[in-house]
Amino acid sequence: MKQVYGYNLTDVKLHNRFLVYNTIRLHGPIRRASVARKTRLTRATITNIINEFIEEGLVTSSQQGDSSHGYLQINPHAFKICAVHLQGAIAKVAVLTPDMEFWENDTVPLDGSPEEALARVAAAVNSFKEKYDLKVMGVAVSGVVDAGRAFIKHSVTLGWEDVCLVEHLQRLVGIPMVVERNANAPLLAEVWQGSAVGKSNVVYVNYGSGIGCGIMMNGELVARDGLVTGELGHITVDPSGPFCHCGNQGCLEALVSVPALVRQCKAISQRFEHIDDGDVESLFAALYAQIEQGDELALNLLKRTAEYVGLALANMITLFGPEVVVLGNGFVKAGEKFCQMIERAVERRVLKSSLGSFQIVPTAIKSDAILVGISSLAIRHLFNGSTVN
Repeated sequence: MKQVYGYNLTDVKLHNRFLVYNTIRLHGPIRRASVARKTRLTRATITNIINEFIEEGLVTSSQQGDSSHGYLQINPHAFKICAVHLQGAIAKVAVLTPDMEFWENDTVPLDGSPEEALARVAAAVNSFKEKYDLKVMGVAVSGVVDAGRAFIKHSVTLGWEDVCLVEHLQRLVGIPMVVERNANAPLLAEVWQGSAVGKSNVVYVNYGSGIGCGIMMNGELVARDGLVTGELGHITVDPSGPFCHCGNQGCLEALVSVPALVRQCKAISQRFEHIDDGDVESLFAALYAQIEQGDELALNLLKRTAEYVGLALANMITLFGPEVVVLGNGFVKAGEKFCQMIERAVERRVLKSSLGSFQIVPTAIKSDAILVGISSLAIRHLFNGSTVN
């Protein structure tokens, strides 16, 4: 957890409130004394914050009165979060509880101008707002985002340039809002309730039409407003390789993304002719079947793909030294064999001194990781006061 420095007592109190709430969320049912030990806050601070939480309905206690000996846990129905994912042709809009239970969801077309599209998104949010106590909204966006000002500078998938979400969305719904790149949201989900709970140094990587990742160091996202960070797919792994749509040559994405692998598979067998560019499961099922029939070209293609991904991950591990590398749902769909081959490739390439200092684990998020992640960020900012207003 990031420490708070300086003399702003309001900031310190907000930080402490989130620290206590998150400790109860992670460890509840839990006694007050245990909360104090885990947070290292004074008993008086703990008492004041928990009494506030109980009065606000955020936390429940198994014992009435001063509740000093009762067991505390969060109230999962104290409020609702609205999560929005702007993802190309449609937006997903969902209502979640603080324990990440999906309550209701909708999809909204994003055709037309950004103003028209966001007006439809706002209408969907407002329809939920009439039914639920929405305290905060989280918005996940692909592209280059200035999260602090809720500003989309550039998004290829949306086709938008210089769009202010505060002006076109938050103003229409009237609730606090946070914005984050969709590549970072799954990482936040893993830290909140997935494979990286309790970890401060995490790399999350996913596999699909692109190869993107999120990076967290010392409990904070490695990101810079207005710039794209964590684009693992655009690390050069073969300077003489094919040209990438980004304009570079030999990018990881140009060599081994799902569309790139589909093209290479179709060149070696008719078995792959029906495979769609986005169908990871069907692609790898056909690839494994081809290998079982003794196809050396298919086996070498799988080995090369795992080797390139492992090379890129080894570079990330060497640079950032994460405790955990989480392989996202795309890798899980590709199969355990592929993931194991990547792990072996990583082990061959990282510094020997790094072996044993990190884990490579599959995602533990079963629901929509982007919506869960942006909701968790919204809750964090609801408590520490740094939402866009």
